[in-house]
Amino acid sequence: MSNYLHDELYVGYEIDLYAPAGDFLFSDRQAPVVLLSAGVGITPMQAMSETLAQQGYSNSVHYLHACENSEQHSFAARTTALIDDNNWQQTIWYRNQTVEQAHIHSGRMDLTQLDLPIEQGNVYLCDPIAFMQFSKRQLLTLGVVATNIHYQVFGPHANL
Repeated sequence: MSNYLHDELYVGYEIDLYAPAGDFLFSDRQAPVVLLSAGVGITPMQAMSETLAQQGYSNSVHYLHACENSEQHSFAARTTALIDDNNWQQTIWYRNQTVEQAHIHSGRMDLTQLDLPIEQGNVYLCDPIAFMQFSKRQLLTLGVVATNIHYQVFGPHANL
């Protein structure tokens, strides 16, 4: 859809739109949270992080995101402010860029190097389907219980 909006529509065009729909929402289980996204999947994670910050969420929050480079990293400044204000953990991967910061890595997302709440945490995934499959395999290998992995596929619902 975003390609269509960028490539085919121009200022002055009128279109009918509907509110986003889906079954992906944060459910407070009073447990640590891992928000894991890639690319456009950052959008619902941003909404969840804003809500968690507003509520003063008392459990740990790990914010993990992967994208091509810092130019394509949506909400970067706002996310960093939320992370800093709430003493959360943030880890970023830029596939095509090297950045000299402790929480930013180059290449593909590698969850094995992180101290995540494996046994009790709830993980929320939203990314392109191939990336979610890749992420879910890593999470299961680390020992995350499958029922603690929650996700949203853009398009018709599918199992990972």
